[in-house]
Amino acid sequence: MSKYYNEFYKGSPSQFQIDLLEILLKDEENPNVLEIGSGNGFLLNYMKDNNIKCGGVEILDYLYDNSKKQSFEMYKSVFDVEYKKFNCIYMNNVIEHMKLEEIYYVLKNFNGKIIISTPDIRMEGVAFKLPQRNRQSFWDDYQHIKPYTPTALQRLLNDFSFEIIELQRVKNKYGNKYKDLIIDSYYALLELFTGIKHPFYIKAKKCLN
Repeated sequence: MSKYYNEFYKGSPSQFQIDLLEILLKDEENPNVLEIGSGNGFLLNYMKDNNIKCGGVEILDYLYDNSKKQSFEMYKSVFDVEYKKFNCIYMNNVIEHMKLEEIYYVLKNFNGKIIISTPDIRMEGVAFKLPQRNRQSFWDDYQHIKPYTPTALQRLLNDFSFEIIELQRVKNKYGNKYKDLIIDSYYALLELFTGIKHPFYIKAKKCLN
């Protein structure tokens, strides 16, 4: 695996992953969750420990193999998934890495609830940013293919007959209540004056005729 990947993407799981999962599964009976971009399997194991049926999509061989060895239902490509098995899809910081044909295929073939979290590209135009652990630009990540604003993502989901349930800013938690308060207050003010939700999540449900 490349030095770039290890430097910017290997890290301890964050509480917000679980928070997003709980938002996705709210009022959902008998969920079966497909995590696209399951990474090191943290969330898969969390769901397993909480008796939630789940499976994953992971293109990196060693991560795929590790989850496969733990008996998770794994896929190497979104084109291989049996979507009828799942009623929920979880996508955190992965859609910006996907090609449009991959995204179209998922949205066309999946019927159920989906939650997507991604950076808001409009943050690139904000002059003052608080120092953060990873201060790279969206485009500094050479694995990023396409950015999405909340409006673009809403239009994409609407085109595939998804109804938007919720669109909010992701509240990252850093484990220090004072740091959490300062950073959350900063982003709350940013959202108030600019409308930018960074990063943001969108929860939607397929509306079948």
